[in-house]
This record gives sequence, C-alpha cells and structure tokens, in this order.
Amino acid sequence: MISRKQQALNSQGAQPIKTERLADELVELLRRSRGDVSLRILGKRLSNSTSDIDEASICNALDQLRSWGYKIESRPNGAIRFGGAPDRLLAAEIKNRLGTKILGSKIHAFQKVSSTNTVATQLANAGAAEGEIVIAESQTGGRGRLGRAWHSPIRVGAYLSIILRPAIEPVQAPVISILTALALAEAIERVCEIDASIKWPNDVFVSGKKVSGILTELITEVENGRFVIVGTGININQTRNDFPESLKKTATSLRISARRKIDRILMVQEFLRRFEKRYLQLLSEGFSGLRKQILKRSILIGKTVKVRGVNVPDYQGQALDIDELGRLMVETASGVVALNSGDVTLSPARKSRR
Repeated sequence: MISRKQQALNSQGAQPIKTERLADELVELLRRSRGDVSLRILGKRLSNSTSDIDEASICNALDQLRSWGYKIESRPNGAIRFGGAPDRLLAAEIKNRLGTKILGSKIHAFQKVSSTNTVATQLANAGAAEGEIVIAESQTGGRGRLGRAWHSPIRVGAYLSIILRPAIEPVQAPVISILTALALAEAIERVCEIDASIKWPNDVFVSGKKVSGILTELITEVENGRFVIVGTGININQTRNDFPESLKKTATSLRISARRKIDRILMVQEFLRRFEKRYLQLLSEGFSGLRKQILKRSILIGKTVKVRGVNVPDYQGQALDIDELGRLMVETASGVVALNSGDVTLSPARKSRR
C-alpha cells in the first residue's frame, strides 16, 4: 500500500534522488574510516546494524555511490578508500555533522520538483513532522511572493522548504519570514565572508543585489493541524550567464560576490543551523530578541521607500522600524502606516527647493 506521503510526492511529479539504506550507511562508514579498508571489514562493521551483508551487496552499494558522484578509490590490495563527496544536494551529505535538534530529522532530496513549497505542503498535509525538509536541485515552477516566479537553474543554487508547526498565533507567522532572512544573512557572512543585508520582508541582498527570496505560507484549515512552510531559493554558484537578461541588473549569486565557488552543502548546513537557533529563540523569547540584529542588517530603515500595496495606490514614506509583529512601520504624509505585506523599494528622497 502506498503511503499518504508517497501519494503526495507522486501527485507533484517530483523526481526523487533515490537512495538505499546500505549505501547511506556505507558512505558514513567510509567517511569515518582512516586510510584503506577491505570489503571484509566493511561487511563486518555493517553487519552490526544490518544482517547478512556480503561482498556482492557492498559492491552494488559502492557502484550506487559512484553513480551519485562519490569518489571511491580502489587500491591494489583490493581495499577501498573514501575520496570525496559530490557537489550534489544529497540527504546524507546535508545530515553529515549537521548537529541540529529539529531541522533535518528527515530530508526529502529531489533532482527536480515543481516547487519545494508545494511538495512540503503536501507532505505536511500527510502528517510530516516539524523539521522535515524538502530540497531540490531545480524547480520547474518555483514561486516567489506576490505570484512571481523564481528562476531555479539546476545544480548551482539551493531550493528548499522547511515544515514547521510552531505554537504561535497566526498573526505572528509573518515574523518567520524576516527571521529566515536573518538566519540566511548570518550563514552567508559565516560561509562566504561577505556582508549580507535584509530587505523587508523576505529578501537577502549582497553587493546591492538580491541573492535569496523567501516565501512563507501559513496553512490553517487542514486535517493534521496548522503548519507553516518556509521556502527559500538561494543563488549560490550561478555565473552572470546563468541569469536571464531580465534579472541580470537586480540578481546576483554568492559566487559572483565572493569571487569564488561556494560549497553548497556547507551553505545549506550553516543556514539550517542558524535558522534553528533563531527559530528556537523566537519560540522562547518572542520576536524582541531578534529585532536588534534584523534592524542592524536592514537596508530600508531610515530610508525613503516606495510602497506598492494590493488594490491601493502607491505611496512614499520613511521606513521607521519593524515592530513586534514583524510589520514595517512607514511614516507617510498622512501618518504612520504598519505594513503586513507589500512590495517595498528604496526611493530617492526628493530634493528640497532652494
């Protein structure tokens, strides 16, 4: 019988990166082994957790690892040695030394999906636990805020969604977007050694251009309880030629800004660590403990901004603050407005007449 989770994946036409338990266990064992190791020794060590492991089964698992891109060196004496991991967003690689308590309890890794948020929503509806992650090498229908598409070329970025079941009121859900932006900015600074800033409510910028967008969706009317899906697309190793003409002036990648290729696994791992830290801080302390760091990295606070809302005329004002509910406070000619959502861009202040 097909499980509800598998039905959810099948309904989305997702292309999973198929893995086998023996291959996953084998790569962990090889990674921990120092120097050469024989097939006999590997079989003996693997038999502690899985029965009847013969050399033929190990050879099949090694072939699978090589097909994923792992470097497995064969030695003249018949032994093997771990030579390195591939540049692929494999669940086993993301979990390796991740060290989180909640995030990554289960990782659903895909070669291609329509949208990681869509797949994560289906999984959450089918009962997926808090902290489960959907990650993909590419998306055919990546979604951004306000119905925009997210350009998702294969094997250069990271496109992932996190399933959360926070004990917070729905009105507080928007703060998770800005929390995610903070966690990602911190991770970028740690891994890439470049400055990263936040554009309310859901963008991360480096070198004055957008490097990541965040789409947070609160789902309330479901059988398995209320949940939040946090999706983010991170431009990691794109070159300028990887961006369509329409995005070259506004988008960039970590590789372009750092002037070096970035380890995608390290980037994803550091983001997940930072996100979990900030998420747990939100649950224990509320949003107030995060505001200082968010305001420090904001590119809007104190600046004149143009606001494009939904079904309302555009207007201009000065961004003053981000309040306890994650709303942007904008001072306009008619008073201070608290924004829950909207498209906000920097706008040059009008020069006064002399």
